[in-house]
Amino acid sequence: MIRLPHSNIWKLFVIKGALWFMIIMPIIVLFFQDNGLNLQQIMTLQACYSLSLSLMEIPSGYAADIIGRRKTLILGCILAFIGFSIFSVSYDFWWFLIAEILLGFGNSFISGADTALMYDSLLEAKAEDQFLKYEGRSISIGNFSEAAAGILGGFLASISFRYPAYAQVLIALMTIPFAISLVEPKVNSERLKSSWESIKNVVKFSLVESKILGQQSNALGEQLLLLEKKAFELAGQPFNLSSPKQLQEILFEKLGIKPIKKTPSGTPSTSEEVLVELAQDYPLPKIILEFRSLAKLKSTYTDKLPRMINNNTKRVHTNYNQAVAITGRLASSDPNLQNIPIKTSEGRKVREAFIAPKGHKILSADYSQIELRIMAHLSKDKGLIKAFKNNEDVHTITASEIFNCKIHSVTNEQRRYAKVINFGLIYGMGVYGLAKNLNIERAAAQNYIERYFSKYPSVRQYMEFTKEAARQNGYIETFFGRKLWVPDINGSNGMRRAAAERAAINGPMQGTAADLIKMAMVAVADWIKKEDALKGKMIMQVHDELVFEVPDEEIEIFNVNVKKIMENIASLDIPLIVEIGSGINWEQAH
Repeated sequence: MIRLPHSNIWKLFVIKGALWFMIIMPIIVLFFQDNGLNLQQIMTLQACYSLSLSLMEIPSGYAADIIGRRKTLILGCILAFIGFSIFSVSYDFWWFLIAEILLGFGNSFISGADTALMYDSLLEAKAEDQFLKYEGRSISIGNFSEAAAGILGGFLASISFRYPAYAQVLIALMTIPFAISLVEPKVNSERLKSSWESIKNVVKFSLVESKILGQQSNALGEQLLLLEKKAFELAGQPFNLSSPKQLQEILFEKLGIKPIKKTPSGTPSTSEEVLVELAQDYPLPKIILEFRSLAKLKSTYTDKLPRMINNNTKRVHTNYNQAVAITGRLASSDPNLQNIPIKTSEGRKVREAFIAPKGHKILSADYSQIELRIMAHLSKDKGLIKAFKNNEDVHTITASEIFNCKIHSVTNEQRRYAKVINFGLIYGMGVYGLAKNLNIERAAAQNYIERYFSKYPSVRQYMEFTKEAARQNGYIETFFGRKLWVPDINGSNGMRRAAAERAAINGPMQGTAADLIKMAMVAVADWIKKEDALKGKMIMQVHDELVFEVPDEEIEIFNVNVKKIMENIASLDIPLIVEIGSGINWEQAH
């Protein structure tokens, strides 16, 4: 019986799931410490792993082109098995070092070869148009495995730190027969001829990107270890910072902190909301919040993005879906490039890894304060419209009104308060939400809101009108007439009804913003297509921002025309303003 190339797909799913089933990772630091390693030695091991992975990334890709994807995967799985085997029986730093290097080499041979083999298999089966679907499923399997591994790893570690290491060996061993059973699709001879050119492209684009992310990942790892050490000192003992149960015991039993909220099961909650409130009075919750934020950034982006580089295009590709967000905004997934946290310096650094090829720049075109401007248009509030038409700082004007002071005497803190109010009311924020967000008394929050509406009375009228229209019709509309349904607006559940009311207020603004950016995308794409000589291209959309990859010699023409097209895409009562920037990477373009 002849095995079809399509049979490779489910085998690759198994390999992906097994490779991402890293039950040793949740307790890796504790494992090393249990074996007598200090902090410096642990960081050295992690650095050597990343270095070996980076050094072998290009040679392993070249090997995949020469000897085939299947053989490369087999070699990678064997190296991973040997690495974990040494790892599981080692008690010495130098043996751990050998294991980490072997694991780095193994992962470099696997990385990209699995994706390329999937694409080649689908291509031979004339089903290459389904690549994104299968690749998405593969990533989902990996994510599920990663989550399940954390649970099992913690359980086994509670018995012995050695058990997760032993189990990891068995999992690695399981991948080898599946890799051997893979079928190598016929390789186009032209692909081999162009292998050296592919390597040069990786060097110019993907390798630098991976290196930057690797450096960031190592830096984040060092920060996490330091935060972990601080947490241990504050708690008076080591514990798993990712374990809600252990955190409960530390905070509410050992440290005697009074619980704020309970889970449905009746245990004290350690949710982000609770920790944010506790962090105002206690240092440990603040450390935990910072640890969680950096850990998510590391696992979601700096660790994962290098593994998601497409072996054929040498780029990271996201998926866009129009039917996820109720407002009609495009939703990004696998990876979610719209959700990179940019409020922190560590988050912004991630965007530095998105670089332009040699001779090109990344160009960013971002609508300025688009939802506030749409609010001004929809509400017809004279004060807001005047401020935007005169190109005034809306937040400063709002602050001067709320705090009853001259515009020139508004402080940065007062402007920050006004900014929270301006954007908060757009999202239906009430007195309680504002008080909590600004950490002020409810009476003060109520006073700020009343002063705001006295300055912009049409905004309140619009909000009430919109909620009432939603109650009557079951939907609200964007400026362009697109319906956004809010079925819970008349429901009996108070929480859902309140959420529906907030959606009714925000929906027309965010929905209109979604319409505008999509219209702009089409118009800009039409302009690029019309200008045959242009080499620049649109590569990404992030909420109210369009991102382009543009040759150096076309930067000026893109600056002028993209700005002109986006600012004139619709005729509103207020001007649409687009901020343009460019640079060698995405962050620099802002």
